[in-house]
Amino acid sequence: MLKRLERAGRGTRAVRADAMAFKLLGDTIYSNMFLLGFAYQLGQVPLSAAAINQAIELNGASVKANQRAFLFGRLAAHDPERAEALAGLKEAPKAPQSFEELVARRVKMLTDYQNAEYAQTYREIVEGARETERRKAPGMTGFGEMVARGLYKLMAYKDEYEVARLYTDGNFLSRLKKEFDGDYTMNFHMAPPLLAPKDPDTGLPHKIAMGPWMMTGFRVLAALKGLRGGWLDVFGYTGERRLERQMIGDYKAVIAELVQALSPATHSLAVKIAGLALDIKGYGHIKHRNYEKAMADQVKLLAQFRAAASAPAQKVAAE
Repeated sequence: MLKRLERAGRGTRAVRADAMAFKLLGDTIYSNMFLLGFAYQLGQVPLSAAAINQAIELNGASVKANQRAFLFGRLAAHDPERAEALAGLKEAPKAPQSFEELVARRVKMLTDYQNAEYAQTYREIVEGARETERRKAPGMTGFGEMVARGLYKLMAYKDEYEVARLYTDGNFLSRLKKEFDGDYTMNFHMAPPLLAPKDPDTGLPHKIAMGPWMMTGFRVLAALKGLRGGWLDVFGYTGERRLERQMIGDYKAVIAELVQALSPATHSLAVKIAGLALDIKGYGHIKHRNYEKAMADQVKLLAQFRAAASAPAQKVAAE
């Protein structure tokens, strides 16, 4: 995501606002004010520091903490290393992730998501794509990695079972306990396909609030993930879930075609086509809109790919 922003904008700067706000001020709620200070120091806010501090005072909420967050944000823009050192976030640079590491991590996540057999299907397709790239486009890279990322994104679609698993695998509650003390109540705002009411004008689902009892429901759902895609999967009959399963099959078929005709001449197009899966973001109608755009792009790119793949044969026939 950062790479895309850097390509789209000039002088893009990134900062670990949540982590720094938590370390320096004890709560990620100050990350917004931290970012305001960061943007101000970069000259992107047409106000004076005095005016901003006065606005914080007039607001009257956690005045000193918000003013400190504003200052820390300015420091992070002016001297990133010093700010990270103060926050205790200085880390040794990480080595670039290898293809093997990328695949191994996703195999583990898909095993947790569904089972080992599901993850093995992923591994075989991805490693087959990488091996074909080595043989048919020696010295070129990117296709195998893009297949690894694209296929994982489609195979790990976030359905009801996966949402339930993520809420109950221990990580969510552990993070919650680190950020909140004392008694608190959890409410979940969700739009379950079979329960959420629809807007009478747009036909789109509304989110509804569900109380802490949903954690029990999540545990039950997480335990039922083996039903995913089968005839007992009540959620799997919705249009959205059917489309998500269809996308996986369609993507596998496209990758098979790309692998068959991969060559130095078609390599760059193959990488672009394999990467279209990463553009299918969001949920519900937003995801469907992105899917339609990605498919329109795929039609154009596949036509170019097929033309490039057949060009040498046509030339020989003409001669």
